[in-house]
Amino acid sequence: MPIMWGHGTLDKQVDYATSKGCAQTLADQLGIPFIATDESESTYLTAKSFRGENGGPYLHFRTYEDMGHFFIPKELKEFAIWMTTCIPE
Repeated sequence: MPIMWGHGTLDKQVDYATSKGCAQTLADQLGIPFIATDESESTYLTAKSFRGENGGPYLHFRTYEDMGHFFIPKELKEFAIWMTTCIPE
């Protein structure tokens, strides 16, 4: 199962760099590829972006500029795409 990990750069409850480091550590421990993109990149919006080069899952760390410790519409939209891509009907 691919992992979506979103984090805002203005989060004052959970430090951005710490969160990204934890995501990298989790990917390493699971033995899956780690990819990091920011919201200006559209790579997250395709079903193929949830699979690694060999077809297996990876951890996708998605950065949202100017987002604090809350959701924004763009993140919720991408989460919905992730859900419909990863969970069979």
